[in-house]
Amino acid sequence: MSYFNKINKSYRYFVRYREIAVIIIKYGLDSYFINAKLRAYFKISSKTNKKIQSVPFYKRIRLALEELGPTFIKFGQVLSNRPDIIPLGLIDELEHLQSNVKPFLGKDVEKIIEKEFNKKYDEVFKDFSLKPIASASIAQVHKARLLTGEEVAVKIQRPDIEKTIKTDLEIMYHLAITAEKFFSNLKLFSPSSFIKEFEKTINKELNFFIEAAYLEKFAKNFSDDDSIHVPKLYRDYSTRKIITMEFIDGIKVSDIDKLKESNADIKKIAVNGVNFILKQIFEHGFFHADPHPGNIFILKNDVICFLDYGMMGFVNPKYNNYIGELIIAYVNNDAKIITKNILNITGNKLFKYFDDLEHDINIMLEEYSLLTLKEANISVLLSETIKIIYKYKLKIPSDIYLLVKALITIEGVGRKLDPEIKLLEYTKPYAKKILKQKTDPLRLYKELTSSTINYAHFFKELPYELKEIIEKLINGKLNIVFEHQGLDNVLQKSDKVSNRLSFAIVLASLIISSSLIIHSKVPPLYNNISIIGIIGYIASGILGFWLLYSIIKNKGL
Repeated sequence: MSYFNKINKSYRYFVRYREIAVIIIKYGLDSYFINAKLRAYFKISSKTNKKIQSVPFYKRIRLALEELGPTFIKFGQVLSNRPDIIPLGLIDELEHLQSNVKPFLGKDVEKIIEKEFNKKYDEVFKDFSLKPIASASIAQVHKARLLTGEEVAVKIQRPDIEKTIKTDLEIMYHLAITAEKFFSNLKLFSPSSFIKEFEKTINKELNFFIEAAYLEKFAKNFSDDDSIHVPKLYRDYSTRKIITMEFIDGIKVSDIDKLKESNADIKKIAVNGVNFILKQIFEHGFFHADPHPGNIFILKNDVICFLDYGMMGFVNPKYNNYIGELIIAYVNNDAKIITKNILNITGNKLFKYFDDLEHDINIMLEEYSLLTLKEANISVLLSETIKIIYKYKLKIPSDIYLLVKALITIEGVGRKLDPEIKLLEYTKPYAKKILKQKTDPLRLYKELTSSTINYAHFFKELPYELKEIIEKLINGKLNIVFEHQGLDNVLQKSDKVSNRLSFAIVLASLIISSSLIIHSKVPPLYNNISIIGIIGYIASGILGFWLLYSIIKNKGL
């Protein structure tokens, strides 16, 4: 990086840090994030609008995130899927995050199209409306018509959005690292790791090739289902920053009055919508992770159509059985099985607080059974379960959180259409199917075949490995490495004892030899006493007192 680029980057960071600080102060959040030194450094006022101060705290956080821009809006949306990290009250507020922002100019749209296709926009499209029909934080959507006549929706990424997000991510990561240093209780949640995970999520959304692949995979999964419509993707008109798909002209699922006016079967739509998301999760293991009302349109004959495939979730096959057993256990109010499968999912099979966890689950089930039909929904059950999981500091895989969020969201949509719908009842057939597949003879045969091949390979290689070990043993080339733990202190003390014992033997020998010299009257003599013997006694005395002092000092006496 050149010197000029370094200066430019530093200035950009300074400007962005200042923008963030100003917005934080504006919404009265400065006491949590900004001190007097930072205010002085960025030369910003510490005054907060009195009108803003009257707004509830969680709402101020949401408004601040919206004003901070696309990175922080997406960050808030991702956080709303993590009840293990943030309070439920804040989750409710973050779910209202609005990503509608001021659209970028038509001349920028023209430049992006020309750069991506190496053609002017009117050479790519027969008709193209420069006025967007929707404008979000990362991209905006325009209505257009292809040269072949098809009506399409063209999603175009905002100019320089990648650079903005990169700067924000680096700032967020730096803030997370700093927070971990000063607040030890944050280490459990590892904000820096969460930022890294968020970086992967948002970078996927910035690559429209990934969204295009998701859309095609989703369409393939439901190609034989007439009750579902997936927008057609136009690959030749899609790039990393532009995605072109069929224009959908339908009624938003939240617009119940319009649905009634069109003679739509509201209850049928509710049931089909619920089964639609359950099929994605339990049969395909690939699901729309953001099924909010704005992304669901109803077409003619009550056909359901999902939009926006930027955020998709995957169910790891190894969790299928656990999830199936978990759902059946919820239906049967079996706290032990629920506890067991929670620990399987979180990877804590040998959990020492199993009984305490089971007790809390049992209390939750008893309280849930007392709720009225209107109150008893899966969102309550799942939210309470996550609270308990969080209490015991257990970690759930991120895709499981997306799954939970998708279930809670689709139940909310379904209940607006039909207040009596019970999502838990509709999950039972899927759960039973998963558990039935567990004992399916064909599946067992495949697993047995796979295991047999692995064992055959093991026993095939075993003779050669044993032969190699025996040959090394015969030739004296077999090395066996032992590793001890916790013996260092013992060895040190053993060394001290042996040293003192050796010293004591030498001292005793010196005393005995001095006595023999005096007794033999070895010259030179003083008053008929051997001077060498006297020196030996004096030396023995000094060394004896030093040994005694050393033993007392080190509490060895």
